[in-house]
Amino acid sequence: MIKGVYLSHKQKNVQWDKLKEQGINFALIRATQGRSATHSERVLSTDTQMKKHIRQAIAHDIPFGLYHCFTARSFEEVEVECNYFLQTIKEYRYALQGYVAISFDYSGSMELCGDIPFMTLTDLANRFLTLIRDAGYTPLLYFSMEWYKHFALPLFMEWDVGIRDYSLFAPTNIPRLKLWSYGIESIEREAYIVSHGYFDPKTFGSTVAPQYIVDPINQYDFVRMRKGARWFNGVRVDEAEIRNPKERVVLELSPNNILALLDNSDVWIETKYLYKVDKDII
Repeated sequence: MIKGVYLSHKQKNVQWDKLKEQGINFALIRATQGRSATHSERVLSTDTQMKKHIRQAIAHDIPFGLYHCFTARSFEEVEVECNYFLQTIKEYRYALQGYVAISFDYSGSMELCGDIPFMTLTDLANRFLTLIRDAGYTPLLYFSMEWYKHFALPLFMEWDVGIRDYSLFAPTNIPRLKLWSYGIESIEREAYIVSHGYFDPKTFGSTVAPQYIVDPINQYDFVRMRKGARWFNGVRVDEAEIRNPKERVVLELSPNNILALLDNSDVWIETKYLYKVDKDII
C-alpha cells in the first residue's frame, strides 16, 4: 500500500519536495472536464494547472496518472468527451505510468449526471473506459461513495476502481479497489485529497516503464543522444543517431528525456536501450 494525492487547478503552489518528504509516491492529475454545473451547453475544458503539475511530477520522478471529469449523457457525448481527453493527454504518453481515469467526484457532478438511470449510466461509463483501454492506457473508474448506487455491479467487476470515502476503513464491497481516498491533508498550506494505492508503486497501474518507440514504419523518427548516452544497440557510445531504423527500437526514458520530448527537443541527455524487434515480424 502506498500513498498519493489528487491534483487540480485548486493546488497552485505544490511543494513537490515536501510531498516526497511526506511519503507521497504517486499523483492523479486532473486533465479535462466536459460541461460544468454552471453551463448547460457543451463546454470542454482543460485544467489550467495540468501542464505545470505534469512537468513537476516528471522532474521529481513521481509517477502520475490523469483523469477526466465525466459529464456525458449520451453515447455521442461519450465519444466527444473521450476524444477531447485523449487528444489532450496524447503528448504525455511517453511519461504516463499511471491510470487514466474518469471521475464522478467533482463539484456539480450530481446535478449533471445524477438523474441518469443507473443502467444507462453504467453503459456510458463502460463505453468511456473501453475507449481509454483501446487507446492503450490502463483505465480507472473513480467516484465518491454517494455514486455507488448509481452503477450496476458488473461495472465494478470489469474495471479497476478508485473511491473517495472518508471513513475509518477502506470499502470492502468493491472487488477491484485500487485507490481509496480517505481524507484531506494540508502540506505547506496546500490542501490535498490523499489516497492509499493498492498496486505496485513502480507501475502505478501500468505494465511498462516510460519508453519511446522508434518505429521503422515512421521514416521520420530521429533521436540524437549526447555524450553520456551509455549504450546504443548494445554498443557503448558517446553519441549515436537513430534515423530511419530497420527495426523497431524501444528506449527507456529518464525524467530529463521526457522533459526534452515535451520541449520538442531531439537531444536527450541519457538513454537506455531496451530491446529491438525485427521489422519483418512487426
